[in-house]
Amino acid sequence: MGVACLAWGDNQAFALRESQGPGGDNVLELHDLGIDGTGQTIGLISAANMRTTHDALGVAGFFNLDFTGAGISVVNHDTWMAGIMASRGDQGQADQLGVAPGAAVYSARVISNDSITFESLAQALESLVVDNNCRVLTAGFQLDQTADGNSPWTMIFDYYAYEYDVLLTLAAGNDNNDPNAQIKAFGDAYNGLTVGGLVYSQAELYDQVGSVSCIGPTVDGRAKPELVAPAKGILTTNGASDTAWTTVGWSGETSFSGAQAAGLAALLMDFADDSGPPDDDQHLVIKAAMINSAASQIKTKQGQSGNDVYDNHRGFGRLDGVAAHRILSFGQLSPGQSISQGRWAYETLEPLGVDDYSLPLLAGETIVATVCWDRPVSWKDRPPNGRIESDELSADPLADLDMDLYDPGQQVSFESQDHQNNTEKLKFLVTASGTYTLVIENNDSSQTVDYGLAMDLVDRQSITGDFNLDGIVNWDDFSIFASQWLATGQELLTDLNGDQIVDWVDFSIFAANWLQTAWWYGL
Repeated sequence: MGVACLAWGDNQAFALRESQGPGGDNVLELHDLGIDGTGQTIGLISAANMRTTHDALGVAGFFNLDFTGAGISVVNHDTWMAGIMASRGDQGQADQLGVAPGAAVYSARVISNDSITFESLAQALESLVVDNNCRVLTAGFQLDQTADGNSPWTMIFDYYAYEYDVLLTLAAGNDNNDPNAQIKAFGDAYNGLTVGGLVYSQAELYDQVGSVSCIGPTVDGRAKPELVAPAKGILTTNGASDTAWTTVGWSGETSFSGAQAAGLAALLMDFADDSGPPDDDQHLVIKAAMINSAASQIKTKQGQSGNDVYDNHRGFGRLDGVAAHRILSFGQLSPGQSISQGRWAYETLEPLGVDDYSLPLLAGETIVATVCWDRPVSWKDRPPNGRIESDELSADPLADLDMDLYDPGQQVSFESQDHQNNTEKLKFLVTASGTYTLVIENNDSSQTVDYGLAMDLVDRQSITGDFNLDGIVNWDDFSIFASQWLATGQELLTDLNGDQIVDWVDFSIFAANWLQTAWWYGL
């Protein structure tokens, strides 16, 4: 089985911290709130191991495992990933903290002499999940095989997500030669988050998919990746010595973006463990919150912009830790309740079952909602030996859940057209106030389905000078402002100080907000 590690370094310098601001995965505010991943454990499946004695890793909580029989092998690549996920900083780089600097990391080696056996992968996953309680899993390599979600190599990841409530953050894969290369294994897993890599256009702004990041759909036509994350110019721990640091990422290498997503998942689980509701740490809820909060204003590899809900290059958008945390902090919602009582749900639908949620909405608001569910994968140990063999896994057909939105007159405002994926997301601009109904329906006549639901409301009138309500004050708004220059009268859109004339006073207010964005910009 051919394997390939997913990243290499370059000599351009942006700090690890600078990938974590609002133009990156937006987790610094969570750190300020004391959310750092404490109590969470991330499992790294990779070709070798990390340098656990590094000053930024060696304090506590970093462990190496070997499942090849060749022994522990410390390499740069896995030390890089560990630093991105959970660096504690050191004397020379005290502020260079990983995304989840309180989390523990287990590095599991499954490759020796550039080859991998299914036995080593199965043993590693069992050890990480069952023996060491890793609730988040990521991988640092890709496989050279048909990535259609049906190989045992991918199904075993889906099995642990489904059976043990584990959140997978899997690299979309890298390809240096083909800009249209599709998702690589293990990124074809149904039950995980597949993550593409971003490059920056300026300091701290990761806004374009990198040239090597593989794109969707999968070869069997499913919508992957779901998310993208920073993957260029990141300062992180290096394996050369206990004090070595280096800058890694060049063209959006996706093991780095997968590591970023794993760190954010650990932060959200940390918050969930300390909150009141019992179900906000379910992987389906965390997954839905991360997708629902993603910032979609990301350019394709070719630099094309768009605001579609989904794009094959950037998925649903870039990680946004603050926005995902906000969804979870609103509290749990039950079927039949109003969105004013919560923004997320974890429920079970019986065959042909229906859940509905009440949404009192105002004209000008946008409702954003995401539902996720798993593909069931089962293991039959035959003959019984306590080990998962490659021919012992089987996947049930994916249940078909629909998410539809009905207006106050019970007319369809949004109707699901997706019958192939196990994630659906809608974004709907409300033009008439009233009580809408969000409906989650299980169309399967035999399968009971657990689902995670995340929702958010976007107030379109939240920033001064954003006349066209697109979330940013830019040239489009200036054009509207100029069209009313020196106009007089009441209720002028561009009369910002309310003196019934559009003049230089209004322009100074407008200019002060130039290029400012609303918190929901890009959702």
